[in-house]
Amino acid sequence: MPIPETQDEQQANALSMDETLRIMDVATALRQQRELVHQQLNVDQLKDQLRRQLQETADVSGEPLTKEEIDTAVANYFDNLHTFREPPRSMRLTLAYLYIRRGRVAAIAGVFLVAALLVWWVCFR
Repeated sequence: MPIPETQDEQQANALSMDETLRIMDVATALRQQRELVHQQLNVDQLKDQLRRQLQETADVSGEPLTKEEIDTAVANYFDNLHTFREPPRSMRLTLAYLYIRRGRVAAIAGVFLVAALLVWWVCFR
């Protein structure tokens, strides 16, 4: 790469402090995301850490837990980690479904409104 000859060329090639900090923020965020992915994908290490935390919690609380009980608790946790249970029917759930389908509901309501207006116009005019 040729060395810039004028000061204008040097200033054009130099990054401002804000740009440098922005680049460093992006690099830091990428590193943190990579570490998080590595941590989440390393299930064996995560299970060992969870076992240690359970044992420490049991020791602090004074509750005796065996290694088998801890292993069963960790296995049960990971078995049920990504399961889906349908929420119970409620008014909030119905309103949420209506909101999701608000376009279709508005179209149906519009059709009924137009039909009612046509009936009114034909019969009562």
